Amino acid sequence: MENLLGTVLSLSYSGSLAILAVLAARLLLKKQPKILSYALWAVVLVRLVCPVSFSSPYYGVPPKSAVPIFSFAENPTAIHAASPGVVPAQPQIQDTSLFSPMFILSLIWALGAAAMILYGLLSYIKLQKKLVGAVRFKENIYLVDYLETPFVLGFVRPKIYLPSDIESKEVPYILAHEQHHIRRLDYLAKPLGFLTLSLHWFNPLVWLAFLLFCKDMEMSCDEAVIKKLGENVRADYSAALLSLATGRKLISGIPLAFGEGDTKGRIQNMKNWKRPVLWIVIIAVVGCILLAAFLLTDRKEDISPEQPAQSSQQLLDTLVDSIHYENQNIVFTIPEEAKNPEEWVILISGRAEYPDGMSVSKHYLEETVWESGKNYSVDVSDADLTELHMYISYQETEIDIDLMEYLPRAESNSEDTVSAVQSDSEIIVKLTFRDAPAAQLSFTLPKGITLGEAFDEPGDSGYLLKDENGNTVGDFFLMGLAADSEDLKQVDTGANQLPMQVFAGAALPNHVMYEDYQVQTSTATGAAATALFSSQNLDLMDKYGSAAAIPFDNRKNLVLYYDYEKLPVFLQIGFDEASMSQSDCAEIAKSVQVKKG
Repeated sequence: MENLLGTVLSLSYSGSLAILAVLAARLLLKKQPKILSYALWAVVLVRLVCPVSFSSPYYGVPPKSAVPIFSFAENPTAIHAASPGVVPAQPQIQDTSLFSPMFILSLIWALGAAAMILYGLLSYIKLQKKLVGAVRFKENIYLVDYLETPFVLGFVRPKIYLPSDIESKEVPYILAHEQHHIRRLDYLAKPLGFLTLSLHWFNPLVWLAFLLFCKDMEMSCDEAVIKKLGENVRADYSAALLSLATGRKLISGIPLAFGEGDTKGRIQNMKNWKRPVLWIVIIAVVGCILLAAFLLTDRKEDISPEQPAQSSQQLLDTLVDSIHYENQNIVFTIPEEAKNPEEWVILISGRAEYPDGMSVSKHYLEETVWESGKNYSVDVSDADLTELHMYISYQETEIDIDLMEYLPRAESNSEDTVSAVQSDSEIIVKLTFRDAPAAQLSFTLPKGITLGEAFDEPGDSGYLLKDENGNTVGDFFLMGLAADSEDLKQVDTGANQLPMQVFAGAALPNHVMYEDYQVQTSTATGAAATALFSSQNLDLMDKYGSAAAIPFDNRKNLVLYYDYEKLPVFLQIGFDEASMSQSDCAEIAKSVQVKKG
């Protein structure tokens, strides 16, 4: 729901700019046909409900990146430096509490939208009850007792309802007005406008836009009737409007009522109405088309034609590619293309053992001011390091890297190995660790699933899993536990809630989600569980415009296993949804066994 609110806030921003532009245009079009002002509100509607738009580096709606609330809404758990160039001491773990600030805001928004929609539905039901006993006059026209003013009602086959005591001389004007509404599909436009208002109920500009949209709708319809029936009917038409005026200005999606709204303004508009001069109308129409094209386009950030701007993911990848070991130092470079170096958050920490047996935590480059294009180095020669991690975050992207992988084997004294074999349907994984006893882990797969090739990436090692045709249907890997032994002892191993002390290394990034965590078996120090995994494809950032808008459509069924007394790592087995059901995953989870040595 937090992601949905982020999208709505983004739409509300672009829609608000469109509203301000249309308000300015209405002043210029004050003496022009109201149909032009009415048509411009369609552009506002598109900006308020459609997350996809055209883009141009030369013109269009300004980007929202400079507005802080949108960055918070789209990435509420992102980690930022306390001030430019100052790095906090350690990474923060996402706020997984139920009542986070963004969740509360999302809940308030959802309740407000639901209340607005409920109000509209109750208004519709109440109006339908008044129409019981309506008598058909002719075609789609009905007479109703005790009706204050005529209106159009219906979504598929709209009907015109008239007061049964209406004067016959008023009928032609009223029917011409309401039939023009029907031909123009206004009976659909107004409910759609109210639904949009319900989604953006917190934005006062949208309320103003809805009121003016309804006003322009009625005035443009009045002008169409005068143009059709002739200017000499203005007096009689105004008299009919006065006699049927309700004096109320209702905020509702239904109905299209002849006498509701700004009666005085409508009569004054008809009084001032003149047949427009053709060439002026042509200029006004062209201006409206150009304005609509401008408002339906998002302006990109300035891009150099010689060197296109790189995305935050590309910049982060460039930094990671620059990491290397040189003369007992870990060296890396901040990319020159990064326009906002103060947005880098780089945390380097580890643990070292000294000859006297003392073990201490290490932190590097803690108060460094990052500069684009500059090299930085971490001296790793002063102790026997047993852990060394580097957390990197830039804008909406982040990564956690095990720097021990970059150290020469002789210096890191690493003896960690992972090897797996298959016996019938059983996978046997032999593990050795530099700081823990060797162990053997095994689990049973459904028939037809076989062990594929191994992979070894910074932070995790594992194997692909394949079907009988050799197609990859899943994988399994092992990753280090996120917390130390004291924190792990606080884990409720039997609870159906993902323990971040165990799985933070995999579940911390904002573009992944672990859901529906269900424990299948548990002990005092570990558990085997199933879960649902989903992630975003951050390469689609340019298409969707923000991280919050990218769907979490890469989904897998998972088996998760840990036992912090027996293993310093956890096991994750993942399958494509189509290749393995949750019930099958539950059976795999129950089959996991571990023994030391």
